Amino acid sequence: MLELTPREYDLLVHLLNHQQQVLTRDQLLTAVWGFDYFGDTNVVDVYIRYLRKKKIDYPFEKNS
Repeated sequence: MLELTPREYDLLVHLLNHQQQVLTRDQLLTAVWGFDYFGDTNVVDVYIRYLRKKKIDYPFEKNS
């Protein structure tokens, strides 16, 4: 079973709902963290790294 924090889950769902689309940090911040987020935009990179560390098998990635 994959354990995700609520924020990791929201980010993953948003990414899965927008497959084949390029999303900016600002778009991800608005969608996942909300309009009132005042902080470093690198938080998106950090949370994507968290997801990658959990070795999630994304259905849209090719196996190497």
